[in-house]
Order: sequence, then C-alpha cells, then structure tokens
Amino acid sequence: MIRRLLPVACILPVLLAGTARADDTLWARTFLDGDNSLPSTVRCEGSDVYVAGSATHDTTMRGFVLKYTDIGFLEWQVTIDFDRFDMVMALDVGPDGNLVIGVDAGTGTPVARLCKLGSFGDTLWTRSYSGAAIDKVAVGADNSIYTVGVRGPSGLDSVWVAKHTSAGTLVWSRTYLMAATQLIRGLDVDAQGQPYAAFLLATAGGDREWSPLVKFSTTGETLWARTLAGVSNMLGVAVDPGGNALVLTSGSVRKIRPDGSQAWSAGVSGQLGFDIAVDDQGGSYVGYTDWSQDFKVKKISASGQAEWVMRGWHPGQDLPQSVAVDELRRPVLAGISTESSLMQALTIKFASVPGVAEPEAGRSPGSPSGCLVTVSRGGMLGWRVARPGDHEYRVLDAAGRQVGPARRARLDAGPAALILPPLSAGAWFIEVRGPGGPAARGRFVVLD
Repeated sequence: MIRRLLPVACILPVLLAGTARADDTLWARTFLDGDNSLPSTVRCEGSDVYVAGSATHDTTMRGFVLKYTDIGFLEWQVTIDFDRFDMVMALDVGPDGNLVIGVDAGTGTPVARLCKLGSFGDTLWTRSYSGAAIDKVAVGADNSIYTVGVRGPSGLDSVWVAKHTSAGTLVWSRTYLMAATQLIRGLDVDAQGQPYAAFLLATAGGDREWSPLVKFSTTGETLWARTLAGVSNMLGVAVDPGGNALVLTSGSVRKIRPDGSQAWSAGVSGQLGFDIAVDDQGGSYVGYTDWSQDFKVKKISASGQAEWVMRGWHPGQDLPQSVAVDELRRPVLAGISTESSLMQALTIKFASVPGVAEPEAGRSPGSPSGCLVTVSRGGMLGWRVARPGDHEYRVLDAAGRQVGPARRARLDAGPAALILPPLSAGAWFIEVRGPGGPAARGRFVVLD
C-alpha cells in the first residue's frame, strides 16, 4: 500500500537552518517518522527536491518519499507500506516529472517492487518481482526505466539488470553471475539509453575484492567492463551530457569516456565520500564528510579541477548518503542527522557558489540578488536580507496575478518576515525585490 499524506498545518511549517555559514546553506530540513528515519536517495526535478528512505517503527519498517519545494516546504509525504519490512532503496525522477522508486519488501522470500508515482505522490503503477531486490533506479531521456539489483534462488546470487517502459512494461531482463558477493554502488544512463553501473565484488570468504564499472547496451548486453587502476571500491557513478561517466572512488573522482578510457582523475583523499552527481555542464558534485562530521559538498569542473567546497552547518553528527543538483546548479545533500538521540533524515540545499546570496527560484545562476526567499516558523513567510536598503514584496496567485497591494520597507541585513493575509487553499507565491537586484520568487501552499 502507498499512502499519500499532506502536512496538517494551515501553512506548511518547516525549520530554517539555524547555523548556516555565510550564505552557503539555503535551507536545512529534518524529518522523523517512527523511531529512526534513514534516507537512501535524493533527487531534483527543476528546483524541487525529492528524498526517499525508510523509517523504523518498533519491529517494522516503512518506506517514505518526501517532496520539498524549491524553498524548503514539505509539500507532501508518501508512506510505503506493502509488508512488515519495506525499504525504499532507490529513487529517480524522469523528464515527465514523475518519480520511480525501488522498494525491497517482505520477510522470508525477498520481493522487489518497482513503483511509479505522479508529481503529487499519487501511485501510477507497481510491478513486483519475487526472489529479487532492486538497489538502484535510473530514468532515461525517453522516460524508460532502468534498474539494477540482485536475484536468484540461492541468496540473491546474480546481478539483475532490467529495462521497463514508462508505462511499466518489462522490455528486457538480464542476469549476470559476477562474484560470490555483489554490491551495487551506482547506476545512471546516457542519452542513448545505455546504462552504466558500478559494483563492489568479492570472492567467497572476502579474500579478494574488486570494483568494476560496467557499460550495458540498449538491449542489456555488456559493452565493456573496466576496473580502474588503484581503485578497490567504487562509491557512485553519474553520466554527464556527453555520455562520460563520472565515477566516485574511495580516493578520487575519475572521468571515463564512452569507450571506457579514462580522461582524468581528481583526488579527494582524506575525505569520506558517499555519492556523486553531475550538472548540465559536466561539473560533478561529491557529497562527503570528514573529521567535522558535517555535510560537505565539493565541486569539480568538467576538466577535473577542484572549484570549491561548501559546508552545511547543522547541530549534531551528520552522515551524508546521497547528493543531487538542481537546474540552477545548486547541490542538495541528504543523509542521517544525530542531533537528538534518534536518527533523522536531514536534507540540506546549498547555493550554487560559496558565500553568494541567491533567490530560491525563478532565476538563472550567478545573477545578483538583494534577498533570498526562505520560510520561517509559525505560519509566516520570510526572507533573509543579504543587501540592506529598500525592498518591495508582493503576494501572487498561481497564475502570477498580484493579490492585494505591494508593500515597501527599508530593511537592514538579516531576517525579515511577512504575516500572510487571509488566503484560500492552494498554491501561492511571495515575490521580493531587493535593491539593485531582480525579484526573487518563492512558492508556498495553503491547505484547508
């Protein structure tokens, strides 16, 4: 069963990151359902953010999928509750704006479920496979769905690669016996529909480990497999617009050309990396932590040069699990926060470059702005003023029409807030124009 839940507050309340450094962190949100909430994957669609994972409830486990808007509103929550024990292992968003999740469910005989959700969290279809597990999901340019996992009668002993249409029809399914132990580290697909998968393999007893990158054809046949020199553990893979694979290892990022040759290697030594994402220009983003136990993200250019590092300040010891990047090249990290005695799902969205205030939505990267639309507690909308001076703000309806008069004020740097006028249920926008900068617009939702 998949249940869609909406927040119960009149206006969706979320928490601001209280310890952001400079303007690097746009927002931080924690989520807790049950005893512990463990995120597995974060993905972006436009500027919106989707997080998937699993939450423990005494002796059971339920999956969850969250949608945060571009300014950090929790717009909806979906609960995955097929069996006593459900883990959402993978998530991706297609060009059609719909979500695909991989769920490992059941006790005893393993059951893998592939589910497609609409942009509002509604269930479009579900496919079930007994004796299997889905570890990674990727959606292609034509909305075809690719999965990689394990299956087989003897303890899930074969790698399983499959392709489904957007409507859920199985196109092909391939199994490969690669090793005694098979862990899937990453999956992505190029514009031609050719999947790349990263593995960690081991012999029986674990006396030998190796980590190949495998490229499959559009029909699921193996085109090539590469083990990288000096690499014993791949951690993730992302494919850039040119069909190159950016591979995160335990000590580096490697760029692998479509023919399997290596273009460059960039070091990430001394950092505990967890995942990698790529933007529309071929820049890669590594989510990692170090001795600080904070979320950190490192950007590496398309040519292999380190550009910057940003740190997401948040109380407690935090462990990132997944990284994504939105259409404005703003990275998002999701992982575990131990701020309290329980493990919570922490999501942090960063600016596109360190130390520069940006609007939350509707703007091209790198453009100047005097303010940053955010959200505050208590049913009030707010923004963080980066440049003091005269400001104008307006409330707009979903069609972009102004509601009520525009308001003007001279503001100092720091937080500012607006008490909302009476509004009917639905989607609305707050638009703020600061001195010397274009307007920044953020979306919010009012519920019955």
